[in-house]
Amino acid sequence: MNDLNTKEVSDICVSCGMCCDGTLFRFGNIIDENDKQNILKKGIEVDFQKDKWVFKQPCAQFKGCCQIYGQTRPNVCDSFFCDSLKNAKNGNISIEEAENQILKAKNLSIDLKFEYNKYVEFEGLKWHDFFKKFDPILEESNPGELKKYGFLLIKFLAYKNAIKVVYGPKPKKDVNAELESVVK
Repeated sequence: MNDLNTKEVSDICVSCGMCCDGTLFRFGNIIDENDKQNILKKGIEVDFQKDKWVFKQPCAQFKGCCQIYGQTRPNVCDSFFCDSLKNAKNGNISIEEAENQILKAKNLSIDLKFEYNKYVEFEGLKWHDFFKKFDPILEESNPGELKKYGFLLIKFLAYKNAIKVVYGPKPKKDVNAELESVVK
């Protein structure tokens, strides 16, 4: 593993916050009763969903950055690293490249949130509620709908592509092929 400055990695992680602010995850998993009690002591709301305890996102301890970073945090928070930081720690990419990938994804998420709030049907929706409503539109590929949401769609696909680089989830469809079909 590459010997990166721990503070440098922590600073990048804390400055991003997409795993805490509800951008990436709706919930954080709670692994056991001790974890749950620690979370409750920090004023983080827990919920029982699909046969397991979780804490809601955005996290109550996230106010532009994690307010409890460096303290006892949920186990999932202590163990999570995005793919960009993992790749930097493993020496596959430079820390600067990881930081640029994360910054690009963060900026695209901000742009997408700003853009979708321009549409009455999406205005004020929480991040994951927007995705629930917009994903079916994308999957239907109705030319009229795609034209109506053209610029939003481009922002959406750019965001999904950036997230794929930083966080690793594979999109349901080939993002580049979708973008090419919309632009034609």
